[in-house]
Amino acid sequence: MDIPFISSGAANRAHYSLVRKVESASSVRSADQHLLVEIKSLRRQLAQPGLSLVRPTSNPSPSQQLTQIQPSCRECLIILLYCHMAITPGVVPQDAFDFALSHALSLAEAGRTMAQKRMGTRQVYGFVIDLTEYLSRLYVLRGNYACES
Repeated sequence: MDIPFISSGAANRAHYSLVRKVESASSVRSADQHLLVEIKSLRRQLAQPGLSLVRPTSNPSPSQQLTQIQPSCRECLIILLYCHMAITPGVVPQDAFDFALSHALSLAEAGRTMAQKRMGTRQVYGFVIDLTEYLSRLYVLRGNYACES
């Protein structure tokens, strides 16, 4: 199915390109390889200092256009959520996406609009797949805290 970028609903061209690679992969294994490479790339991008939460909506100056080549935190999280949902279960450990939780929480907390805050909240819920496991982690953490005090 050939859907143009404009009609795809992709966050940016990198997201569109990844979806096309995964959908046109010759096997599930090669699709997972594309996703693993993207996860590593996103981990590096999210670790960059000065990463903006969202892309500015105003027209940037020419000097700002050069710095906007780097995607925003929101765009990285959207692509990461796609990777999380598309990768074959068991290929990556369950905590492989934990590095993005702090960024998702930051977006939920510091987003300027309700839509940005909602996106951050969706990311957090997207990464915490099994709520019972999440609650059991909290229980263990509270149990450890109670034992220390």
